[in-house]
Amino acid sequence: MVSNTDLLTVTLNGLVQDYQIFVSSLSAREEPPIFDELTGILLQEQERMENFNLGSDNSDLALVAKGK
Repeated sequence: MVSNTDLLTVTLNGLVQDYQIFVSSLSAREEPPIFDELTGILLQEQERMENFNLGSDNSDLALVAKGK
């Protein structure tokens, strides 16, 4: 059986450079998440990153979202 720490390490080491801040923040936690929680946390981070990138890549949409 593979330990939770090993699963987290392999998964986080496999993420692309865009996730480095995310990986650092997880590493700084006093108690790391269990592997089963990591999927939800990663999905939330991906959505946050997509929303952030959407606003920076499309200035018209950003203006609409801010109410001009």
